[in-house]
Amino acid sequence: MHSLSQEPAPLLQSAVNQTKEAVMITEGEPLDKPGPRITYVNPAFTEITGYEADDVIGKTPRILQGPKTEPWVLQRLRRRLEQGKRFEGEVINYKKDSTLYVNQWSIAPVKDDDGRITHWVSVQRDITDKRRMNARLLSAQEKERHQMAQRMHDEIGGMLTTLQMTVSRARGHVQEATEEDVSPLCDEVESQIQEISTVVRLLTGQASPRLLDDYGLLEAVAELVDTFENTKNLTVELHNEIDPGERFPSLLEKVVYRVLREALMNIAQHADTDRAQVVLNETEQRLRLHIIDYGKGFTPSSSLDDTENLGLAGIEERVQRLNGTFSLNSDAGTGTRITITLPLTLLPE
Repeated sequence: MHSLSQEPAPLLQSAVNQTKEAVMITEGEPLDKPGPRITYVNPAFTEITGYEADDVIGKTPRILQGPKTEPWVLQRLRRRLEQGKRFEGEVINYKKDSTLYVNQWSIAPVKDDDGRITHWVSVQRDITDKRRMNARLLSAQEKERHQMAQRMHDEIGGMLTTLQMTVSRARGHVQEATEEDVSPLCDEVESQIQEISTVVRLLTGQASPRLLDDYGLLEAVAELVDTFENTKNLTVELHNEIDPGERFPSLLEKVVYRVLREALMNIAQHADTDRAQVVLNETEQRLRLHIIDYGKGFTPSSSLDDTENLGLAGIEERVQRLNGTFSLNSDAGTGTRITITLPLTLLPE
């Protein structure tokens, strides 16, 4: 058994004491509760958390956990430690004064000559400001998109309405002798105007902004699916596994709605299929959205920055700004599956 007062060698300790990242060393076991005890923390740990070394030596890292600490992150951590592997991730932790912060940390095993794990070394960084900045930036982008959408709706929508009224008046002035020739053309123009209006609403998010604000994500998603089925000849099988009437943070709902709209537009325009599936569920304080199509598929490039994948790149960026995950699986001829996962807990402004 290693002594709780065991410290790194003098040179290493001097270097660790001067780093800006928090360093914590724990025993190698047990992984089950109460967990491995802390044997060492450096001054940066105290600066970040407010805990002095004497406050935490002999206790477990669970002292940093609280009500909003994400259980799925801890589960992933546990699996990696059981495998004896390095772990990297982000989690909401709590300081000594109960203030929450976002901890970005890397944990690595320390092994003896026999390959047995004797300790775990964790390097930690407070990225709360970065997380908040990302959320605020995304919120500002959403506000800008909404304002642009409103302008497009007012200006382009008004022009299309005027054009449609003009066509209707023209139909009324067509003489009977030429009506059979002109009337089908008027029908075609009116149909095209209606289609353009629908596309404008889809592109600008005007299909259901009030519905999203007033009734929430579930109602807005249902209407969005209906819109694509009625205008894009795309049959969308919707599986909603969330309790009716449940609401989520406004920014989260807007991001999920826009991601789904973008993905369905990609399917309608590029997938060469008339079938898609959408699954929306909530698990372990996470909101998960699956979007599946049965089209031609493609071979994802190593980067989503090329022209063909700009829509997917935008989806990935929005999700990552909220500390979510984005996965894409596709092969030529097998269709495409997109899965996004977003934490329900967003940091306060």
